Amino acid sequence: SKMVQVSAGRGSYADGHLIWSIEDRVVAQPFDFSESQLTGQPSTIVPSVFQGAGRTPAFWTSSTDTLAFAADATRERQFRGFTRTGTALDAVGPPGLYATFDVAPDLSKVVVEVSKDPTARYSTLALFDATRGLLAPLTLGDQNDSDPRFGANGDVVFARNSREGPGIVRINPTTSQQAMVLPRGTLPVLWLEDAASDGSVVYRSGADRDAWQQLPGSAESRRLTNAREPIEQVQVSPDRQWFVYNTAESGRSEVYLASVASGQRLQVSVSGGVQATWRADGR
Repeated sequence: SKMVQVSAGRGSYADGHLIWSIEDRVVAQPFDFSESQLTGQPSTIVPSVFQGAGRTPAFWTSSTDTLAFAADATRERQFRGFTRTGTALDAVGPPGLYATFDVAPDLSKVVVEVSKDPTARYSTLALFDATRGLLAPLTLGDQNDSDPRFGANGDVVFARNSREGPGIVRINPTTSQQAMVLPRGTLPVLWLEDAASDGSVVYRSGADRDAWQQLPGSAESRRLTNAREPIEQVQVSPDRQWFVYNTAESGRSEVYLASVASGQRLQVSVSGGVQATWRADGR
């Protein structure tokens, strides 16, 4: 057997393409069956698909090259805060075709991945001013920018999987100046998981199941996990000594806590869990 692609959902082969999912999008990428390898770049064929338990995307392919899928019923989304007791606060900004996002530590800004329209192959990034309700573009063009995270000094770090200059990129929202943090190189796709205050980033790629960390000034990334099933939703603690993630190696998604230094881990959730995050006080 040969590792072709890593996905938390399912993959299928149809009409010379591997069909799989990135976040809530179903994508198709040319697949060389004789060499068992992907070629070209993934293109979106379903912009938003319904995801069931464990974020399993609802799509199926047939031997007649027909794709069946359950569409996500709520394409436009809107940001809203909640108190710790569950009371809904005011909505933040206008509704839009939003996907992944991150919130600044002081809650003053939200950076978000935006699809230009329901059939768009590429997404760009925008920045909300949560105090004034303003939305301004952060990146432009057909760059396929995703997974934005607030990093050091108010910069935004994100994954760019376009044909030109792909990799993990850092942008200054004030000056729009961009810098490459980690070139994608020969990796088929990159997903940014987290960006820390010291300038380090945690990412996943289409080459394996694991989470990797790139430290500032380091030429090599280090492997954080040795996974039997794909790692997802990695978040590093404020002191950068620990990280949480979820994986379905037990048969369902559970949350784990692990040491950055040793990789030693313990299971946190007991009956399924996803999307763990850290409080500002490190809990």
